[in-house]
Amino acid sequence: MYTFVLRDENSTVYAAVAKLLQKSGHWKRLHRDSPRFNLMLGERNRLPYGRLGHEPGLMQLVNYYRGSDKLCRKASLVKLMKASSSPSCKPASWLPESYVIFPLSPRPSRRLSPGSSPGSSPRSSPGLSPGRTKPQAPGPGSGRGGGSGGGFRELAEARRRHAERQADEREAFLVCFRQRAQNQQGNVWIAKSSAGAKGEGIFISSDADELLTFVDEQSQVHVLQKYIEEPMLLEPGHRKFDIRCWVLLDPQYRIHLYREGVLRTSSDPYDPSDLGHTTSHLTNHCLQEALSGNYGRYEEGNEMFFPAFEDYLRSTHAIGLEDSILPQIKHIIRECLLSVEAEVSTHDLSYRSFQLFGFDFMVDAAWRVWLVEVNGAPACAQKLYDELCQGIIDVAISPTFPLTAAVSGASVFVQL
Repeated sequence: MYTFVLRDENSTVYAAVAKLLQKSGHWKRLHRDSPRFNLMLGERNRLPYGRLGHEPGLMQLVNYYRGSDKLCRKASLVKLMKASSSPSCKPASWLPESYVIFPLSPRPSRRLSPGSSPGSSPRSSPGLSPGRTKPQAPGPGSGRGGGSGGGFRELAEARRRHAERQADEREAFLVCFRQRAQNQQGNVWIAKSSAGAKGEGIFISSDADELLTFVDEQSQVHVLQKYIEEPMLLEPGHRKFDIRCWVLLDPQYRIHLYREGVLRTSSDPYDPSDLGHTTSHLTNHCLQEALSGNYGRYEEGNEMFFPAFEDYLRSTHAIGLEDSILPQIKHIIRECLLSVEAEVSTHDLSYRSFQLFGFDFMVDAAWRVWLVEVNGAPACAQKLYDELCQGIIDVAISPTFPLTAAVSGASVFVQL
């Protein structure tokens, strides 16, 4: 009998894994704070890595790789790909041109509700910031207050801001923006919060001042990324979509792609002349459901799964997923995960890790696949939970803790 602890009650994926483990009859669930266990299904940002692997005679496995946030935070991903020295890793070919921008005058975080006024510019995205004024840079000596310890706090803050300025890429962004304008190239950009999710902290514009002003009014680092202005569109409806792929990194650092994937589709026609139309440009389920009267009109829940997409591609374009799109997706996944292997692998540690990732992609009108982002704790389409979670057990858990009953059937994951 093996034992596990579940420390993240909010993860629907690992709650399902826990139920399947208990149902197998080979696993017993212990109290979340028990020190002796075989498997920890923990909370992503609160894992006690330092306590793992110290129980004599006990192999311990945890469901996240320490340091994987380098891929899962947008700013870190951009920096990582730019710094990559691998001759085969050419991020410019699959990562849209991107720049890391720190707010000049960060303000307290505020949640921006979908559908809020976009401001006066017809070239700005919706719902993310009502009319704004550009923040003024603090003058010499400003912000200096009295009080005990004030000098030390000011010095620490000054050092932090200096480090941010060193990493800030706004000047490089402006050079690129001006060059594109001079060459009469498409110049729409999207500002994305480095740690944002569900469509929050996003702003689209073709005005550099608007973009930088938006970032300067936020509370955290953002990425300014070249917007894909000519995406592949679905018919009927002339609609945008993105692609979610689930990827499992096992304890031996082998990469496995789940055989099923899903398109998250927009409800309304793509309109590049109106960047203020949220449901035309952003495919996030929560925004589509909340803001569009067409939600669910074309696909149930605005989701198209790979078999239906395969049929669509063959009937519409006489080409299959494996002919063009999937080979690019597999290449990008491998390059991303291999780029951090030396830093996050647990090969030489006293415990082992595995992790499920959600890779999000877009395809442009020229059939070129672009990486949008990597999610380190992805949710799953409801109808896929049982199969995906059983696959996690079969591929990442059972080989480390063999069961008496052999795993039957073909794996739902394909090793890359």
